[in-house]
Amino acid sequence: MSDNLNHRCLICGRRYYACDDCLKKRSFTPWRSITDTKEHYQLYLLLCDYRDGRLSRAEAREKLSRIEFSPEECLESVRQLLNEIME
Repeated sequence: MSDNLNHRCLICGRRYYACDDCLKKRSFTPWRSITDTKEHYQLYLLLCDYRDGRLSRAEAREKLSRIEFSPEECLESVRQLLNEIME
């Protein structure tokens, strides 16, 4: 693994390394190209579904309870969406 931090997590903003050559060989978008952890990818998918109207606030809140993450480590824009869901 390289010390070159070439990606930034869309949930927490943390920089991390993911092999771009390996990511390009897939026929789908691997989670490592979007987030630094699987839990953050689950959160990313949930927030996208809520934002795009595929999940109601109640559905998003219920699914959110099953994902392990710390809101304090999230980017401000992510925290705002989380607060909206939890209102």
